[in-house]
Amino acid sequence: MDASTARTLNMRLRVAAAGGPAEWARLFGGTRWAQPQVSQWISESNPKSIGHRLARDLESVMQLPHGTLDRVDQDAEMSLQSQSTGLDFEKMSAAVKVLSHYLELVGDPPEWIYDPVLLETAFMVVDEFGQPSAPDNVLDLTKLLARRIREAKDDSHATRGARTAVGR
Repeated sequence: MDASTARTLNMRLRVAAAGGPAEWARLFGGTRWAQPQVSQWISESNPKSIGHRLARDLESVMQLPHGTLDRVDQDAEMSLQSQSTGLDFEKMSAAVKVLSHYLELVGDPPEWIYDPVLLETAFMVVDEFGQPSAPDNVLDLTKLLARRIREAKDDSHATRGARTAVGR
C-alpha cells in the first residue's frame, strides 16, 4: 500500500474516533482546517490526496510520531475493511455512554472521551458484550471497561498502551 492510501485510511480512523469531520476539525483543525476539507481527505468516493508536508502537519497537531500516518497496521486495515458498510452508530453511542460513565465515576477529565484508545476500548467492550446496550446494563459495561483499562495499565503501566494490552 502506498503512503497516500495509508494516510487516507489512517485519517479515516482518526476522524471516526474523534466523532466525525466536524468534531475532528473542532479538536485539531484550529484556523487551518475546517470540516469540508477534512471530509475531502476521508471521502470514500474521491479522497483528496494527503501529501507529505500535510501529513507531517497533521501528525504534529495530533501529537503523533513522525511518519505514523504513512503506515497502516494490519488491525487498522482489517477494521477499515469491516467498516466498509459504515459505522455501527448504536454501538458507538453505547461506547460513548459507557466511557462517559466510567470517566465520571473515576473522576477523570470528561474531555478524555475524545481519546481514541479509550474510546476504542469502550467500543470493544460494548461489541464483545453481544447484547444491545440499555440503561440497566450500562453499569455492567462500565465495570467491564474499568477491568479492561486496569488490566491494560497493569500490562503496560499506561492507559495509552490499552490497544496493545487488549490484544490489538
